[in-house]
Amino acid sequence: MADTKPTRSSKTPPAAPQSRAQPPPLEPTDEELRGPLPASALAGVVAARLVIRMGGFVEEHNLGICGTGGSAFRLDKAFDFLHLPTLWFIRATRVPAEGVLRSIWPGAPDIAVDVLSSGEEASAARARATEYLDNGGRLVWVIDPERRTATVYRLSAAPQVLQEDDELDGRDVVRGFTVRLRDLFPPEERART
Repeated sequence: MADTKPTRSSKTPPAAPQSRAQPPPLEPTDEELRGPLPASALAGVVAARLVIRMGGFVEEHNLGICGTGGSAFRLDKAFDFLHLPTLWFIRATRVPAEGVLRSIWPGAPDIAVDVLSSGEEASAARARATEYLDNGGRLVWVIDPERRTATVYRLSAAPQVLQEDDELDGRDVVRGFTVRLRDLFPPEERART
């Protein structure tokens, strides 16, 4: 009987026996994922500062759940890819009685946040914002740490560009939550590429 164990010089493992059916992959493939580029350190700092503030507010007021970038959303069964916002919020009325889902969330979050990394195209973020809103999302924030701005997207409204002295506002989605954009960014003299 021939040895079928891969060796260090093998480039591919041996094929599985044809008689066994292979289960579908548990993890999505790269082609199915749709989200911001992997975060730069600066984008990570901005995201962490926002999740601390918004997540704390949401928990304190029992408004729903917030999560971060590792969570996937399938906006529509027709989409063959998953969305991965940097930060997201789902209002309490949409959380199942049994608790937080242990699978990919069906539909868009109520708030989706994308924090752009160096070199990421704003047009890709705009396209994702439109997809969130077209599939049930209510508010999208695209934060650009390099430009120290944020663009707010809402249904039936023109995008609004905020400068660092302006406030992000949860509006009627996370009522009462505001944060000055400047408070999410590290001091300029300390931000390095």
